[in-house]
Amino acid sequence: MAKTIRVMVAEDFPLLREDFCDVVSAQSDMEVVGSAASGEEIASLADTVPCDVILMDIEMETIDAGIRAAEVITARHPEVKILFLTAHETDDMITSAMGTGAVDYVVSQGLLSGSSRSRFSPEQPLTRAMLAQVLFQLAGQPDGGLTHFVDVPDTAWCYSAVSWAVSRDIMSGVDGETFAPERPPTRQELAFTLFRYAKEAGLDTKVRADLTPYSDAGQVAGWAREAVEWAVAQGLLAGRSTGSTQTLAPLGTVTRAEFSAVLKTLCETVLPKQ
Repeated sequence: MAKTIRVMVAEDFPLLREDFCDVVSAQSDMEVVGSAASGEEIASLADTVPCDVILMDIEMETIDAGIRAAEVITARHPEVKILFLTAHETDDMITSAMGTGAVDYVVSQGLLSGSSRSRFSPEQPLTRAMLAQVLFQLAGQPDGGLTHFVDVPDTAWCYSAVSWAVSRDIMSGVDGETFAPERPPTRQELAFTLFRYAKEAGLDTKVRADLTPYSDAGQVAGWAREAVEWAVAQGLLAGRSTGSTQTLAPLGTVTRAEFSAVLKTLCETVLPKQ
């Protein structure tokens, strides 16, 4: 049986709030578990009532009440997804709405940019090219070698990053001729790449976590095992919950929003302060 999505609605205009609740309630796989008329009220409600999604008006008791409430909720309950409802179309308001957590950190650090003007595309998968580019920037964009991959010509936006990552043995091609820059890395591939990056940076990578609490730990490939153990120990690779079961999903992929959280942890707790 499919899981019912638990939804809350935050809207200060009563008629609109009722309409949104009615629309959600009419869906066979959704239920309204609460509603609020202010940012303060929805933040308090999220602390007491479990939910999966919050439909949040940006402007309630103040022009940015929804944004401020989202900051509180995502800090306390990172598993909750927030969908903003607003008539605002200005760049600064949209950017502020997207910047209610780790996304704000990585954008402000210049590590991940939007996929287009005023759009971060948080659910878009991370790609191998994006991963190489971010680590290249973190390393200070050092000189790298030359690549010979047919799918990364010297005119490609990620050419320098891929060249550097391959020359430092942080990443490699999927075969002798191709790098597959647009292919999303798996979670274990991400852990392996971050592990190699940490080694290249001269960090101590001896710390390990016990993977036995995760029901799918046996799916972690032998070549990635120590990297995944390190990434879990460092808080870079978090388990995923399915009821009472914890999984690693080593063959799953990572969204840009999830990678933002990984980067925030990497920069704030793993890498030495500059």
